[in-house]
Amino acid sequence: MSFTIITNCRLVSPGVDIEGAYILVENGKVAQVSAKPIVKEGAAVIDGTGMTAMPGFVDVHCHGRNNFDFCDGSEEGVEVMAKNKLAEGVTTLLPTTLTLPEEELAAALKSIASYKQQYCKIPGVHLEGPFINPKCTGAQNPAFVRKPDIEEVKRLNAIFPVKKITFAVEEEGGAELVGELLSMGITPSCTHSAAKYPEFMAAYNNGLRNLSHFCNQMSLLHHRDIGLVGAGLLHDDVFAELICD
Repeated sequence: MSFTIITNCRLVSPGVDIEGAYILVENGKVAQVSAKPIVKEGAAVIDGTGMTAMPGFVDVHCHGRNNFDFCDGSEEGVEVMAKNKLAEGVTTLLPTTLTLPEEELAAALKSIASYKQQYCKIPGVHLEGPFINPKCTGAQNPAFVRKPDIEEVKRLNAIFPVKKITFAVEEEGGAELVGELLSMGITPSCTHSAAKYPEFMAAYNNGLRNLSHFCNQMSLLHHRDIGLVGAGLLHDDVFAELICD
């Protein structure tokens, strides 16, 4: 057993902000946090004065870094990106794909499936597209946009777990796809969408609770229809993902 005690740091966690905190790390994992000194015989001690300790970040929307993209299908690239994300404090990552042909998405997922989980953990992927509104593609390639297809999702999920899908709920079968994804343990999210508020509500009633890159490539707030932006502001239980730059 190995023990490390971090002393006198600021500890920030959801609902928690402790100045002068103490953290006991046992075999590489946090075992105890306290506002009072922790004593453990034989433990290494790190002075955390002036430092801030936080839980590892969970990045649910990352396309790439270090001159690699997760859609490259590069096993080396996945490892490099995971290593560098961990250095930023990301301990769990969902590699995010683009609107591409199914065979290219399959190749990307195969390269991710080969990752040995030696840096940040990758429990699954986030598919951004291909089931988006062709009028709201943004940086996505409109040539590969297609209608919602649960069978394609199942084929990709068989290669490597799909944890989240961003799609347009107003497209044919979109509202129904929400429930099908939830039954598979996949989080449905809407963007690249021109959904009107009633179309959002049809998906919401089926379980939709996520909006990706809020305000970007989604129906805007309007006095005749509040759209997806209005829906995200109105419903407190809808998670609005923000691009913070």
